[in-house]
Formats: sequence, structure tokens, C-alpha cells
Amino acid sequence: MPTKNKMRPIDLTKWPEAKSLYVRLLHSFYERNELAKSKSIALSLLRMIDLLDPLSTTLPGNEYRALIAEIDGDLDEAIRYREVLVKKIDEYAKAKRLQDLALKPDDYADQLDLLAALYCENGRLSEAEAAISKSEKFCAEAGIPFDGKDVRKQIERERKTSAQVTSSKGTRNKKKVKKKPISKAL
Repeated sequence: MPTKNKMRPIDLTKWPEAKSLYVRLLHSFYERNELAKSKSIALSLLRMIDLLDPLSTTLPGNEYRALIAEIDGDLDEAIRYREVLVKKIDEYAKAKRLQDLALKPDDYADQLDLLAALYCENGRLSEAEAAISKSEKFCAEAGIPFDGKDVRKQIERERKTSAQVTSSKGTRNKKKVKKKPISKAL
């Protein structure tokens, strides 16, 4: 016998509480570097978000989940949520309707910077460069300051480091490949 889908009604008054937890989480994780406390707050926030946005359809739901995944060390998941968030904002930005989301242009640029930083940390440097370039271009077009300079420098450092590692591996590989001549005296 089919059952009716009995989803619990969403208590919209809980969103401010979720935002408050999110702000506490940002402070604990980024400013105070308190990983244990951050994980505790993240768990409480995740439980609340799972009730408020079970299908990850809202901007805050995706933003909060991205941070929680980052705290858990799951960069792939953090990137996935951040990509969904940026894609949703992209649609509004292209239509010049960011104000409909109560977002300022610098909020959008910040999301691109965060995505670029996650890509960089995950070793996806080409995608990091694309995201930070998109942020810089958007800032120039919107007439706002570009705040992603530190992220761009980090990407450049990672690019140099990976190039050095690759070139040193290539040198070692050449030495291994070098063969001694075989003696013809049998």
C-alpha cells in the first residue's frame, strides 16, 4: 500500500538560528582555529540545515554545507556545494538581479574567491585560476575592489611548487632511465 510522503513542515523561524550558528562556526574555525569546537558547532548546524533544506536547494543551505564539508576535510564535497552555490548566484548575476538575493556584488566575488581557494587546496590549479580570474573580472565590471589577491598569490605559489616538483621528478626519472652499456664479452 503506498504511503503518503509526510515531510515535516519547515519552521522558517529557524533560519536566523542557523545563520547564528554559521557565524559562530566561521569565527571558531577561521578566526580562532578551534577545530574541536568547530566540529561540534558544525554538527549542530548540519542537523538544523538537514531539516531546513533537506534537498540542498537554498543558497544558505549550500553555503553552510560547503563550510561544514571543509571543516570535515572533505574538499571534494566542499567544492561541490560551493559550485552549486556559485552556479545559482551566477544565474542571478547574469540577469543583474543579485539584489533579489539580498547579495551585494562583493558577496558574489567572495564566493568565487572561496571556490578558487578550495580548488587550489585540492590541487585543481587550472580551475582555481579560472575561478579567481572570473572574480577579478566581475569586480572590475562591478566597480568594486578585488579582494582575491591573496588567493591568486596562493595559486601562483602552488603552481610554482608543482612545477618544481615535476621538474625534479623528471630529473630523477632521467637518471633511472639511463642504462649502462651491456658488456659484449660473453
